[in-house]
Amino acid sequence: MILDRITDYFQSLVVRISMFFTQSRSREYVRRLQYWLLGVTVCFTTFSLVFPGLRPPEIDLSEGGPWTVGRIAPGDQVAFTNIEFLLESEYRRAQEAARRTARLHFVRDFYALTRESEEQAEGENPSVRQMLNEDIAAFRQCRGQGGGLARVRACMENLQRSQGVPRWRRLSDREFQTLMYLPVDAVDTLISQLSNLIFQHYVILTDPVDDPLMREWNGTAVQVRDINRTQPSTAEIPRDKMITGNQLFDQRRREDFRELGASRMANNWNRQAGDAVIKLSMAYLHRAQGYRFDAEASREAASRAAADVPVADYMRRIRQGESIVKAGDVIKEETQLALTEQQDDWYRELVARIVSILLQQAILTALLLYFVLRFAPRRFHDVSSNLIIFSTIWIFAIVLMVLQQRWVDDLNANVAAHFFGAWAPIGLFVVTLALIFGETLTIALGMYLAFLVFIAGKYEGVSLLIAITVALVGTLLGARIKRRVHFLSAAFVLGLLSMLLVTAGYLYTGREITAGFNQEGWLSPGYRAALGAAFLGAGATFFALVALPVYEALFNIPTRFKLTELADPSHPLLQEMFQKAPSTWTHTLMVAALTEKACERLGLDTMLARTGIYFHDIGKMKNAGFFIENQHLIPRPENIDRDNPAKAARVIIDHVLDGIRLADHYRLPREVKAFIPEHHGTSTMAFFYHKALEKMKRRVKRDDFRYPGPIPQSKETGIAMIADSLEAASRSLDEISEDTLNNLIQKIINIKLAENQLDESGLTVGDLQVIKDAFREVLISSYHSRPKYPNQEDTRKLEQNRTSKKGNGKKKAAGRRRR
Repeated sequence: MILDRITDYFQSLVVRISMFFTQSRSREYVRRLQYWLLGVTVCFTTFSLVFPGLRPPEIDLSEGGPWTVGRIAPGDQVAFTNIEFLLESEYRRAQEAARRTARLHFVRDFYALTRESEEQAEGENPSVRQMLNEDIAAFRQCRGQGGGLARVRACMENLQRSQGVPRWRRLSDREFQTLMYLPVDAVDTLISQLSNLIFQHYVILTDPVDDPLMREWNGTAVQVRDINRTQPSTAEIPRDKMITGNQLFDQRRREDFRELGASRMANNWNRQAGDAVIKLSMAYLHRAQGYRFDAEASREAASRAAADVPVADYMRRIRQGESIVKAGDVIKEETQLALTEQQDDWYRELVARIVSILLQQAILTALLLYFVLRFAPRRFHDVSSNLIIFSTIWIFAIVLMVLQQRWVDDLNANVAAHFFGAWAPIGLFVVTLALIFGETLTIALGMYLAFLVFIAGKYEGVSLLIAITVALVGTLLGARIKRRVHFLSAAFVLGLLSMLLVTAGYLYTGREITAGFNQEGWLSPGYRAALGAAFLGAGATFFALVALPVYEALFNIPTRFKLTELADPSHPLLQEMFQKAPSTWTHTLMVAALTEKACERLGLDTMLARTGIYFHDIGKMKNAGFFIENQHLIPRPENIDRDNPAKAARVIIDHVLDGIRLADHYRLPREVKAFIPEHHGTSTMAFFYHKALEKMKRRVKRDDFRYPGPIPQSKETGIAMIADSLEAASRSLDEISEDTLNNLIQKIINIKLAENQLDESGLTVGDLQVIKDAFREVLISSYHSRPKYPNQEDTRKLEQNRTSKKGNGKKKAAGRRRR
């Protein structure tokens, strides 16, 4: 008893909810509702896609923690998003190395070679030319006084000592003697040329440069800029030719200068006097100080070198799903940087992800809305269709939110083994929607759901491929489901397809399919898990069999199964019609045959057409005897009085209104109920209107003889209008032939076109020709001529005549034998 009460209460509640969802509302109300639903959908889908990422990854990167550099990784870590980070320590080391190897800059002042005495400013060191002129003059003077080596040398030292610079003191007696053998001018030329060569090929620094750049420098060459030269230029001098302080007088340097002089001075070089010339040249250059370290230019060069180190060479990129570190590996600095970057980027990525998904949802929802309004506008003009579409999206978003949470709970293992798109039960939703709305609208909705999967799967390509493929194939399968066992076959096909796509994804991404040496079975554990998840995700399509009755009950939608139940002749309303108006039922069956044939030819919903026709005349049951087809069965005096056309018209019009009331009482779907008013549209009852014009003296209004409408709003109801008129008119034909039927069908179509009854049905001229051919075939097959069967009296007479003839024949044969 209690169970019955609960059942009754639940049923009444469902009915009230269904009536609330399906009652007619104004276009303005529906439009406002759509705006609200769109806003909620954009916000809710954005939240559902972002929600699993609201919790930051829990990895202890503190000093001394389990993920410190040098420790053993306690577990696998896979990038849950694309990571890009700079190996900063390596980059800084590279910059520092670039600074240290950048070319140092020096200024080479040629006045240190060539400046004359009158050009020397106060405080400046004398040039090589000045010192050489003084010493050559002294050498010339001493040699002019005569005497041997000792006297000339003593004279030179006394003169140079008086000048304060005894530059020739470094010469040995042998070296000094070699100069005595040469003319004075030749000595001047040799020292001048060698000094010039050394000055141009070597960097000579009298004192060490006290600068960090110089101390830390590890380059291979320096840059030299000339000043006080006729044609200033820059030169690059190798590191091994940079001489600092006393290095100028090293034996190795003297050998280098000797080779330089011998190679560059050719015939002017004197081997015997070479050592003396080299020593004097080094002394003059050391004193002249022609090179100066350019600290500012060197720092700029070092800064440029550091800035020119390409950052890209030290950037590391880890794509989503790639391994950061595996359990048991030693944690390197790069590993910790990747984990730190992943955590640090979480907040920035969260904000960017919210904004990005919000924009994507706004665009995708707008595209979905445009597609629906462009290709299926009538589906969007009632509350129930809007609620079905948007509530389905919300439910799918909740499913994705749950799946994403499961995904991130074991992120590393899931990313390594699975594709998120294989988890999403998109087949369940598209199959259900295809049964409700058909292919066109469901394809758009399926694409929208597939992109939700793509976004939830962090824009992973294989997931998008799986989602789109399952959505398209599921739509095609769902629209063709006719029996409940087809749900099982659709689930199996989608599951198999999903497994094939997962296999393709494994091959494309290079993941392991076969098991390793230390693993059981033929297939790797990850691949087995991925196949199982893919089959279960697509196999959930079978549960559309459970979801469909819920939609049918709440929104009173005409699915194929609901239409099959309604079209069952045992339906109470059809049974009542068969009993109260049997000839109307016969008329209904004929109209159904005509309509169904035409719909089949045009690829329309034949099940909806048949069911709609079955109920299109249910309003006649209230006054069945008033209608011509039932008068011979219900001969009552209240039947139609042809002499009162106004009353007759009112009764006939009322059958439409009575039918709508019955349809509401029995909760027939809106699409089925539409056949009741639309099969008459707003056409005029020509017969009674004509009678009224003939008999009635007062002014006759045509609207009093017009059906309330509306005119047909779909191809199915447009075909039903033509079929209903044709079936009634065909009974008045005296002769049935193709020509007479063609003429009658065309006449009916012309009347409907003249009254603009088919303007909103969507039927084209080509459709009307197909309808005409289909109607003709049905009528010819129904009204074909049959052989005239003889009555039983005639048959018995023929049998008696046959018997009497056989008896006479036997008597004659017996008489001949006696003779």
